[in-house]
Amino acid sequence: PMAAGKMTEAQNVLKRLMQKGVAPTTVLYNTIVDGCCRAENMEAALLVVEEMEANDMKASRIIYNALLNGYCKMQKVTSAEKVFTEMMQKGLMADVVTYNILLDGHGKVGQYKRCFEILEEMKAKGLKLNAVTY
Repeated sequence: PMAAGKMTEAQNVLKRLMQKGVAPTTVLYNTIVDGCCRAENMEAALLVVEEMEANDMKASRIIYNALLNGYCKMQKVTSAEKVFTEMMQKGLMADVVTYNILLDGHGKVGQYKRCFEILEEMKAKGLKLNAVTY
């Protein structure tokens, strides 16, 4: 995982590129948001997402999964659920990875009732459970 110092460095590179008129790509944004989340710097991750959206780029499921992963890793499942709701409201489809992140997060904090609800939701949507799900 990227260290917090490296993340700030990556954000500075992004700023410099933009100042030089280089348009950041979705892949670049995905990488920076994922790095921020892995470094448990959710504030920076959310700022990058805001910046991305200000540049008329839509946050993808990859970015939402990174945000979910970051919050769940920090055991902030309430924040993760808010991100999940926002993702759904924006019309992005949750995949098995999305649900596995939520299952893991809720499982780690002992919210097993929510885990069962998530499993039911997955089944209702016809998503195939994989080895990670179990």
